[in-house]
Amino acid sequence: MSKKGSIVLLSILVAVLLFVGVCSLLPDDLAYGKYEEYHAAVNLITKGTDLGESRYSIYTLDQGELSDADYATIQKGIIKTAQKRLAKLGVHSYSLSWEGENLTVVIPDDGTTTLIFGCVAAIGEFEFFTGSSYSSTGAFVSTEDIARATKQHYSYQDQSLWILTFHLKADSKNVLKNYSKITSLYLAVDKDGDAMQQYSCSIGDGEFRIYLDEASESTVDRFIAMISSGSYMQYVPEVEDAEEEYELKLIQIDNDTLAPSFASGWLICSIVLAVVLLAVGAILVVKYGVLGGATVLSIATVLIAGLLFSAFVYFNAITIWTFVALIVVIAVMAYLSIDSFANIKANYATGKTVSAAIKTGYNKSIVKNLIVNGAMLVLGVILWVIPTVTTFVGIVLTYGAVLSVAATLGLNRLYTALLYPIHEEDNAKYGLSK
Repeated sequence: MSKKGSIVLLSILVAVLLFVGVCSLLPDDLAYGKYEEYHAAVNLITKGTDLGESRYSIYTLDQGELSDADYATIQKGIIKTAQKRLAKLGVHSYSLSWEGENLTVVIPDDGTTTLIFGCVAAIGEFEFFTGSSYSSTGAFVSTEDIARATKQHYSYQDQSLWILTFHLKADSKNVLKNYSKITSLYLAVDKDGDAMQQYSCSIGDGEFRIYLDEASESTVDRFIAMISSGSYMQYVPEVEDAEEEYELKLIQIDNDTLAPSFASGWLICSIVLAVVLLAVGAILVVKYGVLGGATVLSIATVLIAGLLFSAFVYFNAITIWTFVALIVVIAVMAYLSIDSFANIKANYATGKTVSAAIKTGYNKSIVKNLIVNGAMLVLGVILWVIPTVTTFVGIVLTYGAVLSVAATLGLNRLYTALLYPIHEEDNAKYGLSK
């Protein structure tokens, strides 16, 4: 490529990166155009309760004639099942706490809090029957039999259909063998069997499917979360000599909006991240010249790509831990790039040309690069599947490992190749010396 062609192409790429980057980071409180409906990518990702506004809901649960020990068992069970429901609804930044008979639930305010609070408070057995009559012992499948659930959307012309697949636990799969020809199931929410809902179904090996017509995705998500996470009812003990059977009911007594738990967290974390990026960029460019400049462009490219993917495909919530993990990812990319530069310098010292040293140096870095990024990927996946604060770290490390491979094994070479015609064999521009 000619020097002129390289300059033109780099100018276009840098202009695109700047435009997309700025548009992805614009604040929501500015007016954009006539309709003012533009939302930057960073604002499409939910902020955790530590960095963004949240909503709380308080429920009361009457102890009735239960002993303190039995009541405590129910409280622990509700926390356990509520955590499962929140995880299935994609909420990991939250708090659940009991104070006396009151349960306080705090979740990020992302516009779906009413749905989530309703799911958390839903009481019932959630049992499926093959007939429309309720039986205390004749359930086809209950929440205790279900291992996990998945959803699939089908749309054709004016028809919209959700297919919900429920996979049973290993010791419950045998119940399906005698029901392969069943075409409908009835869902009973409570033990009285009131208002049993009929659904079309199909039954396969170790799983069954039900079909929901014209349902919204939020309704489907709530349906799956309640049924596949287990019932609160399983924690209710028998109360001997009680005048009446204990009724489990979470009654909402208060709800409102809360400010972030770390009021200045978003601003402080953003400033720290910006300083880290500027410091890393300055060190790379000053010390390694063209090679460092190529790395800065690589890191900028993958960070913007990761932000867009997180905004439009999947990301749970931005928390303080998200920023911490992101700094770790940036450090890994910088470290692996510098390691490549060391190999390039060593090869140049043997008498090779700049271009030959660059090619050989990058090639010698491949194995170490894959090992480090592979370790980060494995750690990220492990932390991702743990439904706690580590989830946020896990997501960032998982995405970061993929982006790091793209940057250090691919884009570094690409941008170096684009910059090479501008400086060619000028070793000083590459931070190289014999």
